[in-house]
Amino acid sequence: MPTGVLGEGTDGLRTSANFVRSSVLPYLRVQPVGFRNAVRLWAGYGASLRTIATVHRHRAVGERIPGRSPVTVSVLGVKFQVRPGTNDLDLLVHHEPETLAWFRVHPGDVVVDVGAHIGRYTVLGARLGGDVVSIEPDPANFEMLAANVRLNRLSNVHLERVAVSDANGVRRFLPSTGSNRGTSALASKSGSCSLQEGVLVECRCLDDIVECHGLSRIDWLKIDVEGHEVEALRGASRCLSITRWLSLEVTAESEEACRSITDRAGFRIEAEERGDPAWSRLRLGWALCVQRGAGDLSRLGIRPVAERECALLRR
Repeated sequence: MPTGVLGEGTDGLRTSANFVRSSVLPYLRVQPVGFRNAVRLWAGYGASLRTIATVHRHRAVGERIPGRSPVTVSVLGVKFQVRPGTNDLDLLVHHEPETLAWFRVHPGDVVVDVGAHIGRYTVLGARLGGDVVSIEPDPANFEMLAANVRLNRLSNVHLERVAVSDANGVRRFLPSTGSNRGTSALASKSGSCSLQEGVLVECRCLDDIVECHGLSRIDWLKIDVEGHEVEALRGASRCLSITRWLSLEVTAESEEACRSITDRAGFRIEAEERGDPAWSRLRLGWALCVQRGAGDLSRLGIRPVAERECALLRR
């Protein structure tokens, strides 16, 4: 749950009802795995509810879970380890509901998850029978990603601890240090950060990764690279040419360039999800882009956006 203020009066009741529907009810899908995990998870719930009751503000439940070691939970039958003091749990439970609903992987689908974080889309795609290439450069997130792949005993996931960009090489990377561990990103090429900041990571073009894995088609390509999406797309021309469904997060700064690249690659925008500014000042939202001739949209259960309404992620 992003931090926020509960309203008062009629508007407050409406706000509270929306809050319960969007930020409380989704947690009913979460089951702790084992007694010790249950105690810590419910302690987190209790601390979050006390905050709401006393100061009328709500914070991410995961931030209130006590202890240092990961907590193991099951979300709709899929197991995950989440870190206390972070929003890992909250990202799993109610973040990007429409984008997650689009992600209907069928057995045998090829999935490439760029910016996998701790494995929400990776694990789900693999559990649904997809063959997944999962890419995550943040060292701490990658450790949790690998742990969640092992936890679910998935042999159909291929992990890559690299960043995706428009050229191969080594770049400085800025891992998240706060409670929101989903905002790690490559440092700007302008060199605005000092040499002491962040860590050095290997960068590879997505085309290079796809070629190394011998992929001849990609059914699902998900890209979430925190403001680096233009560079990622520039290094993915062949990758885009063999992709059917592209789920892409963009920012206000990158949307025009991303639209240009995806248009040239033969994609049309069929659905959109507006981002929550409480999570990130830069995030505009997600677009589901479909390769022309990719097939029937009814598979995803969505209503297409009319061509004239397809300004990237704008309503």
